[in-house]
Amino acid sequence: MNINLIAMLGLTVGTAFGQIPSPVPPPSGTWSDVHTAQIQKQFRQPAPPPQGGFWVVEENRKTHAPIVVHYYTDQLAKIQTDTLYTKRLNLKRRNNVEGLNERLSDLLKQEHGQIAVKER
Repeated sequence: MNINLIAMLGLTVGTAFGQIPSPVPPPSGTWSDVHTAQIQKQFRQPAPPPQGGFWVVEENRKTHAPIVVHYYTDQLAKIQTDTLYTKRLNLKRRNNVEGLNERLSDLLKQEHGQIAVKER
């Protein structure tokens, strides 16, 4: 019995040493890959609309009507309405969202300039 007990003890110790993780992580699917993807996704997020206003996009895919973009101030006053004659406006694309934000900031600057002129 003593021989069997020593052999069992040797097997259990061997399996414990076999479970030590390798210093080299696996090539894919690791925590670091997931964490890196989350960080990159945060950086890819477009900037929020400028302070002082927002835009609303109306699109009807069934009738293929032109796309209508409404620009508003924070006080819900409509600044302007633009009509886009494109097939589709993909708001997942960063360039499209940044273009709408730039247009809104330009309109807000114009609106702010007109208010300043009216007050004089």
